[in-house]
Amino acid sequence: MARRYPHSNEDFFSTHIQGNENNDLISGLRNQVNELKSLSLDIGDEIKEHNRFLKDMDNDFDSTWGSLTNSMARLKKIASSDFKK
Repeated sequence: MARRYPHSNEDFFSTHIQGNENNDLISGLRNQVNELKSLSLDIGDEIKEHNRFLKDMDNDFDSTWGSLTNSMARLKKIASSDFKK
């Protein structure tokens, strides 16, 4: 495709202004992309933190469940020994 060269000053300035507008739009898009990238990284960090919290909570629940199971077994043992007396 043949490249169009401006023939008059008006065409030159119009092309120059459009180029500046395009550069401004590109710069704006670049800024938005950078903001979205930063936000995405922050979301990723937040997700990792929440996953660690959930894993710790799961471990705490497992530990508590084990303690409750042992306590229930001891209570059943005590109750059955008292019942036999």
